[in-house]
Amino acid sequence: MNLIMENWKRFLIESRTSGAQQPLKFTGIIQLQPTDVDHLQQLQQKIIEKHPEQKPVAKLHVTLLHQQVPKKVFSKTMNGGTGQPLKGDKALKAFFKTPEAGELQPPSLEFGEVGIKSDGDKTSTFIKINNSEDLRAYLQQIYEKVGLDPNEIQEASLAEPRESGPNGEGRIFHISLTNLEGGGGGSLAYIGNGEKLEVEQ
Repeated sequence: MNLIMENWKRFLIESRTSGAQQPLKFTGIIQLQPTDVDHLQQLQQKIIEKHPEQKPVAKLHVTLLHQQVPKKVFSKTMNGGTGQPLKGDKALKAFFKTPEAGELQPPSLEFGEVGIKSDGDKTSTFIKINNSEDLRAYLQQIYEKVGLDPNEIQEASLAEPRESGPNGEGRIFHISLTNLEGGGGGSLAYIGNGEKLEVEQ
């Protein structure tokens, strides 16, 4: 009976999803915002009850690619006013101003387990996104539209600890829920080796 209940709880957690959308303004980070934040805000309150030093992150989002990575590569298809290939960040900025960007269909976000991690003077909590392959497929669509080489992106990511982790493990998609400051800069970008946080979902 206990096994049945555990499996049922796991199913409920894994079945929690939210739609997703691109921010209205591209800020350099490829990210998605959940369209249904009620569940996430409830989790924030439950976390703060257990960890009163934590503050809720107001701008809930999942980072797909850190802004430093595209600055290290060039578009194969988009040129600037001088005819030279655009750097990846400039190409992305130009693309997200086009109607074509609005036609992309972001995947839903499937919420996984909640965790907490401390590193240096930062401590933040997060919820993992289970359908990472869907997010990577969405990223591939963007790379194709902008003319970015996925292999070059991968190489550039390995040089960015916030993107790949200390040992090149790769990004673990998640939404930061709380941290010690409340702003996005107070959250840890890499959540590997974080601990599971027991919070009723």
